Order: sequence, then C-alpha cells, then structure tokens
Amino acid sequence: MDDSDPMMGQTERKLGTVDKSFYLIGVGASAGGLDALKQLVSQIPAGFPHSMVVVQHISPDYKSLMSEILGRETSLPVQEVTDNMTVLPGHIYLIPPKSNIVIQGTEEDSNIDPTGNDSSDFTGLRFSLVDPTPRPAMNLPIDLFFNSLAEAVQDRAVAIVLSGTGSDGSRGIRAVKDREGFVLVQDPETAAFDGMPRAAIASGIADLVLSPDGMVGEMRRYFQMRESGILNVASVFEDTDDELREVLALVSKVSEIDFTLYKKPTLKRRIARRMALAGYSSLGEYLERLRSDSAELHVLYREFLVGVTNFFRDQPVWTQMQETVLPDLFKEGNIDEPVRVWSVGCSTGEEAFTTAILLEDYRLRFDIVRDFRIYATDVNEAAIHAAKDGIYPDTVREEIPSRFIDPKFLTFQASTFSIAPSIRKRVIFSAHNVIEDPPFTRMDLIVCRNLLIYLSPEVQAKVMTQFSFSLRRGGILLLGAAETPGQHGGMFEAVVNKSRIYQNTRRIESARAQTSYNFPETSFMPRSRRMADRRGQGESELADLLIVQLEATESCVFLIESSGKLIRSFGKHDDIIQLPSGSFSPNLLEMVDERLRGAIALVLRSAELHGSGEKRNVRLADKNEFRTLDLSCRKIAWEAYTTAFALTLRVRDVADLQGHGRPNLDEYEATESQRSYIQHLES
Repeated sequence: MDDSDPMMGQTERKLGTVDKSFYLIGVGASAGGLDALKQLVSQIPAGFPHSMVVVQHISPDYKSLMSEILGRETSLPVQEVTDNMTVLPGHIYLIPPKSNIVIQGTEEDSNIDPTGNDSSDFTGLRFSLVDPTPRPAMNLPIDLFFNSLAEAVQDRAVAIVLSGTGSDGSRGIRAVKDREGFVLVQDPETAAFDGMPRAAIASGIADLVLSPDGMVGEMRRYFQMRESGILNVASVFEDTDDELREVLALVSKVSEIDFTLYKKPTLKRRIARRMALAGYSSLGEYLERLRSDSAELHVLYREFLVGVTNFFRDQPVWTQMQETVLPDLFKEGNIDEPVRVWSVGCSTGEEAFTTAILLEDYRLRFDIVRDFRIYATDVNEAAIHAAKDGIYPDTVREEIPSRFIDPKFLTFQASTFSIAPSIRKRVIFSAHNVIEDPPFTRMDLIVCRNLLIYLSPEVQAKVMTQFSFSLRRGGILLLGAAETPGQHGGMFEAVVNKSRIYQNTRRIESARAQTSYNFPETSFMPRSRRMADRRGQGESELADLLIVQLEATESCVFLIESSGKLIRSFGKHDDIIQLPSGSFSPNLLEMVDERLRGAIALVLRSAELHGSGEKRNVRLADKNEFRTLDLSCRKIAWEAYTTAFALTLRVRDVADLQGHGRPNLDEYEATESQRSYIQHLES
C-alpha cells in the first residue's frame, strides 16, 4: 500500500448517482483569498440552484469564522462539511479545519447506501473527510478535491482558482478540464497573491481568466448555454460537414497534426465548448473567426490537446507492474542490451519518468546490471520541451510514493524539484506522431495510457497493429484504465486484465498484414546495434540471408523518403548512425555522422534527378584509423511507397591513421555534381 496517498487507509464508500439538476463548483483559495471569496459569493443571486465547495488553506490551530463572514454576503446556506454529509443543491460548503475533503459519485452504485444498508431510494453525492498529509510533506487540499470533483460529476464540474501562494489547484484543474468541466481563474492583476492563479494559467487550460466579481455571471451564461442546447453537439453540428472539415483542416495545418483521425464526438464537444466561450452559436460564424484570427486558432488547438498526466497515476497499476512485469522484463529479450521502453503520448513527462523511477528502483534493489532506455514521445512539441527539462512544482511530489522521495530519483530546490540526472539521461524525448510516424522497433515495454480513447476505432486498430509490430514477442503493453486491445485482442494476451497489462503474443511479419493500415514496416532504430539475437523477430529467411550478406561485406542499406525520413534499415550500422543526446529524429540526415551528411544528400539528390547516384572514397578519420566508404543510392518502389530510395553504405577500407597524416582540406575542390548540388541548396 502506498503510504503517501492521502486517500489510502480511508474506508471506500459506495456513493450514489449524480443529480443533474445542478452543477457543483469547487473554489480553491489560499493567502489573500478572503476578499476574492467575498466578491465571488456576493454576486450569487437568490435562488441560485448550484452548489459551491470552498477549499482553503486554513490553519488547524484556529477556529474558522469563514461561515459567518461569507454568510453575510449571500442568501444561500453556508455550512462546514461533516463526514458523510449529503451534497444538496443551492448550498455553499466549507472545508473544516484539520481535514481534507473529497466527493465521489458512481451511477452503478446508486442503490447502495454509504452506511452499508441497501436503500433503493438513495441517490446523490456525499462528502468524505480525509486526514491531511503529515508534515513535512506538502498538503494539497485543492488539488485533492478538484480531482475527486472531476471523477464524481464529470462535465458538471466547475473549478475556480483564486488568490494564493504556491501552485495548489494547477494539477486538479487538468482533471476537471479533461472531463469537459469548466475552469475559471482569477486575473493575477486582481489577486492579493498571484502564485496560484499564475500557476493555473501557465497550465494553458483555463477557459476564462477574470476578476472574481465577474465569475458568477460567466458561469450562469455557460450553464444556460448548455441547458438551452447551444452546447448541444447534435444541434451545433447539424448539416455542417463542410464547415467542420475546414475547421479541422485549419487546426491541422497550424499544428501539423491530422485531427481528422481523432474521434469526431470529442473534437465536436471541444469546438462547441470553445464556440460558446467565445460567444458564437453558429459553426459558420466561428469558422469566419478562425480564418482571420490565428490566436483563436491556437487556443482551439490547445483545447484539442488537453492532456492529463500525473506521477504514478493509478498507483495499483504501478504496483502490479513492479510485482508482475519487472522480474521477467529484465530477464527476457536480449539481455545483453538495455531494456527498451516506448512511452507513447508522454505529455509533460510524468509517466515516462514514473516508468524510469520504477525501473531504476528495481535495478538497485535487486542489484541488476542490465540497464534500460526509455523513448518518450508526444505529438505536442510544447509538452516535449517541458518534459526535457524534468522540472516540476514542489506540490507535485504529493503524487509520488514516499519511498521514491530520494536523491537517487529526485533533486529538490526551493518550490520545485527536478528529476535526478541519473534518471533523466535514460529518458530520451522527441516529438512523434504515433498515428503517422513509423513505430519504434524491438521494444520490451510500451506504456500508452489514455491516448487511444481519443482516436477513432480505425486509427485505434492501426495503432494496436503498430504496437504489436513494435514489441518483441512476449513484450509488454500497458494501456489506460478505459482501454483494451479491441478487435486486435488476438495479438495480445492479458497478464493482469484489471490493470490493463498485456503481453504481445505475435508480431506483424507480413507486408500483407499491414497494407490496409498504410504504415511502413518498421522505423529507424535509435543507436542501432549488431543484431545479436534475431530469434523470434519475425524476419523471413530471405531477410536473414540479406542481413548476413550485408554484415559480411560491412555494408548496410537504408530505405528512405526523398526528405531523408527513414522507412527501414538492413544490416550493421553502429558506426554510421549517431543518436544525439537528449533527443532523436526519424530523419537519416540528422542521425548520421555530420561528415557524411553532404555525401548522402548529394547521392540522394542525384537519385531524385536521374534514378541513381553514387559517391566513392568518402574518408572518415576516427581516433587512430581512417575508414573509406562508398555510397550509392537508387530510386525504387517499396511497399506502400510509390517512390522511395535505397541508400547503400559500404566500408571499403580501414587504415591506421599513424603515418598517413590527415587529409589536406585546403586542397579540396568540389566536383561539378557537388557544385550543382550546392547551387540547388542555395536556391
């Protein structure tokens, strides 16, 4: 059991259905929040049917007078929460001293009374009191409540962040937004302490930023739009297929992500939501705004990419991984190479680093020599840049089990912590589109949680096929709580079904099995090595013979697109491809030794123009030896590619550097073909 989880040790209550006659509004406030709360509450009209839960940072040593203070500002009943209290409409609830509060509601448990007695007429939500996190760990009551609020009422949740220091609330609003809730943040210019508002705004997911006295009016407008059908997806998008296609095309162009492959209902909900907040009831009118307003286009793009991620999200899953998967993961596969992990849809890095911490902890506890590498990818480049830094607000450590709060894994500074260098260097981040870009290969573990739910069924099928191909036979796939292999379940066998842990039972071996999905057979291999163990890799006998021949002649072949993007590779190329530290790229020209780039670009250009090209006697000086290479390139058709290029590199000679001296570059003179290529580049 995770002793750092504030929910652990509490009795799990079965709670009732959500009452859809009212919305539930969570308000987080800290230092300087009293004035903001008074402004907010004073705007609530008589008969307001929605309920508000105020969660503050309050001293456990003093009696709170908040009930009396706010009671003077509103006609709604104001009361402190007690354990097992029913949530009623038209109330204002306050967090009591010395406690955190959570709220839950599940439709399937609607006939179970929280006291344990069956009651067919029991419905609604209940509060539970939770012990605060023991010091010196930071207590985050706002994040805790917002997370439970999102789980309980889904799209009927509203999260408001008011004045305060620190960043409490900035994580919880992600959960609210991910479930289509509404997020409001106080304008920092109006806040006595702007730490919490600025942290919430920096998340990029606030729907509106405004002063507290304007929030009730905006909420009422939002509620009315939802109830009157302005946010009703069916009515907003009726007979608007052409407009929707253009909206998606505009967002896809600015983001370089093909959103037509994502689930239309999800995208429609987020477009309708943004339309309402921007004051539009017609998709055609909103489209006109997008055509002329690049700022709004980027806002909509960010709305599409809302990503919720946490360290050790769903702790029991990671416990299962540790107990069930890790022992075999380090023993199986090619044990002479690091365990290879692909973290798909890594967002800002929390899940990738969670995996790294778990693997490193296991290695240290059992004195395992075998290392690991994690390739973490996401389509959102801004998220990738944040992930590479590996720096998080100190409040986030509340998500991390106490035994991992250790200098081996984390380094703490004032108000922040960073991932320890020994962990960070094992995680390589890169922007990568799992739908369109080639998958990585020879993976031992793929972690892809809560990404598939946003993709259309056809695209889900394609991605699952890619995962099966990417994993070695027997490799492990970890999915999100609401995800399964679907129609491709035959490729995967459940290891722990409840935790969505699956084992790859076979690999995609035939090109025929892939053509309908239109993705290349493989991708480049970061820091590729000699294929020491090819058993079970699904290569045909002909491919095996080809690889043997290439290795015998110290050659390798790359299949590439005209842009240089790698489709497939054959043979040994350890001495040619160089993986940059900290990132990687599917473009061959960015992976190879920089001294080879000009020669490769030259023969590729020649093959484009004339069908073939070659460059001989390319000399590379490394340490104490010269290597002489021959390059040739030929235009071909390959699988689904009507035009591809086969680039062959062969080591002709290796000579001792001593006694030969270094080549005199001053005597170098470009050939006619090289001058032609230089002119092409300049133009």
